[in-house]
Amino acid sequence: MAENFVEPKLTIQSFHQCASLVSIKLTSNNYLLWKSQVLPLIKSLEMEHHIAKDKTPTKMVTQDGKEIINPEFIQWMNNDGLLMTWLRGMMVEDVLSLIVEGQTACEAFFGATGRGRNQRGGRNGGRGRGFVQNDTGAIERFKARLVAKGFTQVPGIDYEETFSPVIKQTTIRLVVALAVNLNWSMKQLDVRNAFLHGHLNETVYMEQPPGFINPKLPSHAKYARDLLDQTKMQDSTVVATPMAVKEVPRFDDAQPVNATEYRQIVGSLQYLTFTRPDITHAVNKVCQNFQQPTKADLRAVKRILRYLKGMLDFGLRYLKQSSLTLYGFSDSDWAGCPLTRRSTSGFCIYLRSNCISWSSKKQTTVARSSAKAEYRCMASTAVELTWLTYIFKEIGINLIKPPVLICDNISALHMSKNHVFHARTKYIELDYHFVREKVTSGLLNTRYIPSSQQTADLFTKPLSKALFSKFRHKLGIHPVAIPSLKGADKNQFQINHNQDNDSKAIMNSTEGRNKFSS
Repeated sequence: MAENFVEPKLTIQSFHQCASLVSIKLTSNNYLLWKSQVLPLIKSLEMEHHIAKDKTPTKMVTQDGKEIINPEFIQWMNNDGLLMTWLRGMMVEDVLSLIVEGQTACEAFFGATGRGRNQRGGRNGGRGRGFVQNDTGAIERFKARLVAKGFTQVPGIDYEETFSPVIKQTTIRLVVALAVNLNWSMKQLDVRNAFLHGHLNETVYMEQPPGFINPKLPSHAKYARDLLDQTKMQDSTVVATPMAVKEVPRFDDAQPVNATEYRQIVGSLQYLTFTRPDITHAVNKVCQNFQQPTKADLRAVKRILRYLKGMLDFGLRYLKQSSLTLYGFSDSDWAGCPLTRRSTSGFCIYLRSNCISWSSKKQTTVARSSAKAEYRCMASTAVELTWLTYIFKEIGINLIKPPVLICDNISALHMSKNHVFHARTKYIELDYHFVREKVTSGLLNTRYIPSSQQTADLFTKPLSKALFSKFRHKLGIHPVAIPSLKGADKNQFQINHNQDNDSKAIMNSTEGRNKFSS
């Protein structure tokens, strides 16, 4: 409060006049509305400094050096008492019971509203225990940070709007691939501040966390091992593929299983798909049965776990390339779903020979022909390629050549270039115009590839052991080599060389006669 500020003299009548303008009383779920009515009235009475935690000094020193009671403090106390009485009259009994005798209006205002609103729980957001012990077992220092359980907040009561800065996994993989290719230095930043040094406009109230937890950030290999231990699958038999080409029906296939446990396991598998594109389609299939999972669905989940057991040391490898070129494989499994007859779209996008984006998703509508199913998938791939080109522009990198979209359906490729086929595309008109506009403007090239060399098949259907292993290799998934002082392994060099040759074969292929060498 300023030095020359004079506390206004108020009467109970002035408060009564303002109280008639407040239409509600403070309860446990109307804080924002109540606050929007009360605060303007407090400001009109020139009493906002009472709520802003400013307090007139209790004593003052006279010119002759004596300490006396500050007259302004007496007036401040009188006004604060009037404000306190006024606030009490605008609170329900449950909130009034939380006010302690002798509190100032500021303490009552924040104390009552904090408890009147939905109080946030809390947890220890640090890693390990929240304290460090010395040799005698006594607590030497505390190290944990407190994190609010923001997911329990209610829109309109605890907050009005939100903003959450997020990043796609594709962006992270793109930056990593560029760092490998351009020799960028990379550092890991572990942000420990809950609100990233931002300023909160609202007061956040929290409860004491119930205890300490010990979360770790394991690698995906350790994450997979922990998942196998959790599901008691560490002693299971290893399989070569995550999906069976042909399922053998059993008498108990339709028997329901515990849906909660099923979702927990599948949710953990979804996390692994960030760096394991080889299980993306299999996980996508089991995710479609969250509501009423059966034993058949659970067996499909266990097969994925059995596959992971034999592939724990495999990971996505990025190689340093001589040029930066984007190309994507696009494929669909026409009417592959036996229940809805919807097709499954799948694509994978490479930055030269480094796979940076992939997807396996059931289409939203039924396609009346395989060409239309393929064309819809081409449109989805074109959208992803277009978005990636924008990312390149934003970080200041210009691609020498336009992205290349590779498909194994000749009819779909013709639709992207020949306007005569427009009459056959009325059911996919938006997709048709989007892809064709990109192609005719020179922002996208399309090429043909035989089905036997279509890498995106891995994202649309179950494959045999030989094909699955072949396409997995083309995705860049190899055993993760441990650094050694003995130098590079010859076998490892051959894997890298073959992977780079695969990308060169695609970029040097001629339109309509593309051969993707193994």
